[in-house]
Amino acid sequence: MDIELIKSQVQSLLKERDAVSHKLIEIEGAIKALNKLLNAHGASFSITEELNGSKESGVYVSNPSMLIGDPEKLQEENKDEKAGKNKYVFDDGYHVNMSNRNKVKFVIKDHDKFVHNRQIAEELHRREPQISEDEWAKKISAALSSLRQKGQLVNFSVNGYNRNTFWGSPKWLDSNKEIKKEYMYDKEYLQEDSVTIEI
Repeated sequence: MDIELIKSQVQSLLKERDAVSHKLIEIEGAIKALNKLLNAHGASFSITEELNGSKESGVYVSNPSMLIGDPEKLQEENKDEKAGKNKYVFDDGYHVNMSNRNKVKFVIKDHDKFVHNRQIAEELHRREPQISEDEWAKKISAALSSLRQKGQLVNFSVNGYNRNTFWGSPKWLDSNKEIKKEYMYDKEYLQEDSVTIEI
């Protein structure tokens, strides 16, 4: 028995094992990143499921948790996404990671009429309840001003009262700069101080 030959083979195998181990770590990181990307875009499957899948799929790993963590835990974390309840993307296309300007435009377009900033804050709070309506009102203030400066939105103050300012598309105004009937705001959002009472 040649001891030196065996030593050489063992060293060679150890080097190969280390190289494979490093490669597995790289693959694990790539898979995690791809799963996050898939989940953020509302995919109905994950690479984790494919790795944990059947031999028929052509992708089979005897112990996938060795590569990417516990599949059951990952499946539990992703169950809302699998059920069509992705926590980042809504069925109507609203995306949590959109800019505040795009969120504002989304809500206004979704309502398809002039809306009060309180309506926008309420809708954003409904979609992202971890942020209060008051916080949303502060966040969207800058977005509304920016969109108005860029000509993407116009504001309409009822009776010149600032607290009764409604926001919408410039296309929703007529030639007299009045709101077209089909884009009229909800009157329930008018502040009482601006209602004219005749005696």
